[in-house]
Amino acid sequence: MRVVPTLYLRDVPATLVERLRRRARRNRRSMSAEAVAILKQTLDGDLADEDLMARFRRLQYTVPENAPDAVELIRKGREERERRYRL
Repeated sequence: MRVVPTLYLRDVPATLVERLRRRARRNRRSMSAEAVAILKQTLDGDLADEDLMARFRRLQYTVPENAPDAVELIRKGREERERRYRL
């Protein structure tokens, strides 16, 4: 037989409990089942730390094909400011 851990929450604001109760009723679940569903949905959306680091490394040095040159953007910005303040 598999043992399922139990999670207890303390000091939950009454307004939050009422919102959970309404949401559970709307989804035809117990409050406990609704809380588990919310936690699962939220945590399944998180990436593991290793996944985040791998994603960061892939994106770290990736430059989109149509990305403007940073030096050129700075130069254009300076020229625009000089034109604006000359008038």
